[in-house]
Amino acid sequence: MANRNTELNRLNADLNNLQVTIQTAILLLGRDLTVRRFTPLAGKVFNLLATDVGRTFGGIRHNLEVSGLECLLAEVIDTAAAHEREVRDKNGRWYVLSARPYLTLDKKIDGVVLVLVDIDALKRSELATRAERDYAEAALRTTPGPLVVLHDDMRVNTANEAFYKTFEVTPGRTEGRLIYSLGNGQWNIPKLRELLEKIIPQEEAFNDFEITHDFKDIGRRTMVVSGRRVTGVEGVPARILLGIEDVTERRRRHEHQLIEAQKLEGLGMLAGGIAHDFNNILAIILGYTTRLEGWKTHPKQIPGAIEVIRAAVGRGASLVQQLLASARQVEANFEALDLNALVRELHGMLGATFPKTIKFVLHLQRNLPVVRADRSQLHQILLNLCVNSRDAMPRGGTITLETGIRDGEQLREYFSDATADPYFLVRVIDTGTGIGEHVEPHIFEPFYTTKARGKGTGLGLSVVYGVVHNHRGFVRMESEAGEGTTFSVYLPLKSASESVAGADEQVPALPHDAERDAAQTILLVEDEGTLRALGVMMLEGDGYHVLAARDGVEAVEMFETHRAEIGLVICDLGLPRLGGHEAFLKMKESKPNVRAIVASGYLEPNARAEMLREGVIDTLEKPYDFHKLLVKIRSIIGPPEAEDDDQARPV
Repeated sequence: MANRNTELNRLNADLNNLQVTIQTAILLLGRDLTVRRFTPLAGKVFNLLATDVGRTFGGIRHNLEVSGLECLLAEVIDTAAAHEREVRDKNGRWYVLSARPYLTLDKKIDGVVLVLVDIDALKRSELATRAERDYAEAALRTTPGPLVVLHDDMRVNTANEAFYKTFEVTPGRTEGRLIYSLGNGQWNIPKLRELLEKIIPQEEAFNDFEITHDFKDIGRRTMVVSGRRVTGVEGVPARILLGIEDVTERRRRHEHQLIEAQKLEGLGMLAGGIAHDFNNILAIILGYTTRLEGWKTHPKQIPGAIEVIRAAVGRGASLVQQLLASARQVEANFEALDLNALVRELHGMLGATFPKTIKFVLHLQRNLPVVRADRSQLHQILLNLCVNSRDAMPRGGTITLETGIRDGEQLREYFSDATADPYFLVRVIDTGTGIGEHVEPHIFEPFYTTKARGKGTGLGLSVVYGVVHNHRGFVRMESEAGEGTTFSVYLPLKSASESVAGADEQVPALPHDAERDAAQTILLVEDEGTLRALGVMMLEGDGYHVLAARDGVEAVEMFETHRAEIGLVICDLGLPRLGGHEAFLKMKESKPNVRAIVASGYLEPNARAEMLREGVIDTLEKPYDFHKLLVKIRSIIGPPEAEDDDQARPV
């Protein structure tokens, strides 16, 4: 008996020592939920004293913020099923509360054991991680620009709404797929692929990588892409975050601004040469006019003098048209062009304005198909390249202009994304000083120039690059110091079967041998007094009755008064008070079948096409030849009444 008591005492001592030293909160409750034993840590959590042994658990004010605990304990005793949940104490500390049935040696339920495991550090880390994840998720979803997250195998993990909206795709067509296969391979771009596949092994990042690409659903766009590797932790793999910005419109506006700025520079450069050429033209006209003053003594010289004056006027008009073509608006207006004709036109212009020490050579491939391009912008880039060559030959030299066709395969040696086949080639070759190796990487940068202050802005070649880029083409420079420079521009061939004539806007068909109209009066609208008087003299001299108006308002008033008599309106576009186009529309409201010819020193192709659709019969380019104008008038309203009995009157 004594040995048994000794053993029981030893067991009680062991149990007491275990309770005191264990660093876990354990509370043992009887079947009636009375306190039987607890560890010191449990005493702190549950506010227990030694005297609380035997008290009912429901009467104890513990520190845990948990509801329905007594019901949970009763359920454990009734069902013998263990329960576990996360709880906090009033100080905000986190625990895992485990409630298990207390079993006797013969497997009977004799109470419940409550165990509290301190998980505060782990829980706070989890909550912090979750908060960071939620923050990252919120940032991903709410960022206005497209974002895409890749696994380290380059498959898409997720993307934000801006990505799906920008590229017009759905999560189902994106997530889990290799980025290079998205949109039929539209992201399979060699340079981007190289950058991405260096990120994971080298833990690199890249910023502001520019991509111009034909995206499947949204067309040709310019995107700026930045990528960064997000290092993974245990159990969480690494990710690659790609940020994408659509800069298409911004880049276009920037390029347009550069073109406008450079255009002003180019026009300033041409001003001296043009002024010189115009002075020569005026001198020719003045000189031969002087000779006409002596027509009585030298009548045989009159026809020759008139012909020279006529040619000089035509030369001046051509120079004005070329200058206006260089100054046109920058919005692209793609049309079918004869590339050789454009080069010849430029050659004529530069031959008259460049120093005489510069020689031009043309190597033009015959029977070229038409190129679809913006005439003004193509003229601009060729002008810029030629100006660049001129400046590289201060003591003179040769500029060679060359055209041709090249296979796309040849271009892919230099341009991996040259997908069209074939390409037009237009090349500018000079015998100038060449471009040094230290300059070559910067030649297409805006405002980069090696010229002295005041000699140039450095915009010319950046404009060339931007315009060619907008035409989906390429530009390549080859140069060697002291050996000259070659610029090659490649533009995709759209359709070799098109013809230049077929691409132009339809020229209205004028009626031939028209019967004389009952309305023979012509309304001539011209604000320049001398030209108006000349027009009246020429038209009345041919037998027509003429009404003359000085501006658009006066023209509309005259038309309202005499509309039954007026058979044709010849109207200048640049009129004071009311423009010629607006005046025509008002006349058309009054008389829907009004017949009109409009005249202008320079008329945009789009504006001309619009007026022809509105009912204008034809357009005239100033300065116009009155003999040709009279032929056109007769084809519209017939010969003047005075010619009824004399149809052979010369024009």
